[in-house]
Amino acid sequence: MKNKTIFFPEDISTAKDRLDSINTEYGGTIYVGAKNSKYPKDLNGTVLIKAKKLPTSQQYTEFTTYVGFKIIRFDIPDIWPWSGTCGDFVEIFEEGLDTTALTASEYNSGLCADLYSANEGDLDYFTEGSDTAIVRFVSDIAVEGTGFELIFTSFYKSTGSSCYSEDGEFYCDNQNCIAQSLRCDKLNNCGDNSDERNCVYEDAAMDVFRQVLELVTDNYALVIALLSFLSMVFSVVLAFCVRVICQDEAKRLRNKTKKQKQNGVVAADGKKITNPNLKAPVYRKNPGL
Repeated sequence: MKNKTIFFPEDISTAKDRLDSINTEYGGTIYVGAKNSKYPKDLNGTVLIKAKKLPTSQQYTEFTTYVGFKIIRFDIPDIWPWSGTCGDFVEIFEEGLDTTALTASEYNSGLCADLYSANEGDLDYFTEGSDTAIVRFVSDIAVEGTGFELIFTSFYKSTGSSCYSEDGEFYCDNQNCIAQSLRCDKLNNCGDNSDERNCVYEDAAMDVFRQVLELVTDNYALVIALLSFLSMVFSVVLAFCVRVICQDEAKRLRNKTKKQKQNGVVAADGKKITNPNLKAPVYRKNPGL
């Protein structure tokens, strides 16, 4: 079972300088911002993630369940050219903030656009000696992006051709072992996406509905404006069509009446003969009477 967590809410006052603990349930996602909207400025928040032990770690103390991360969306502005540092950045630590970040480079502790590169075929970052990780996101008061989304997964690295527990574990192609419950959850928990291979997603229609709903939610004001515009256009088109139809019908009736007046013949009994080829009967006085 995955646990999808909103990293920071729009309310900066509650997001700033806080520490949240997450029950991982073996894995899930953390995200800041949305695909179509920018994250708030002046954020500084931290999330603590503690790995949930896999069956092997529960049975054998020499096997530690670690925390791995795979970034699936990343839009944080580039390094400031005059300082060589990131204004906005995400950091991943093992255990404590006083340690060197797993995301550290020569001049930066965190990641921004110029420093991020995906690790094809495996997890992007992972703890190596602890079952605990800390994710911190910082944004300044200047330029902001749409944020990031990353998958976190409880895992351990197998040294063989299978996981050490046959009950409740899945063996990835890259030798990572994850919870079987993460198989076919539409998230790349293995790092090489082997846990999503040959999957049949029965809720495809619901997934499309969810994506549409997220798109509408992220662009609520735009959707309302678009619906208002379409409603106005529809009203104008409808009024135009009704007017044209009414004018055509009135014209047709006028033409019909005019034609009847031109071609009509009146019989002796006063009734109109609509067939112009017919002639009115002529009544003559019978000379024998």
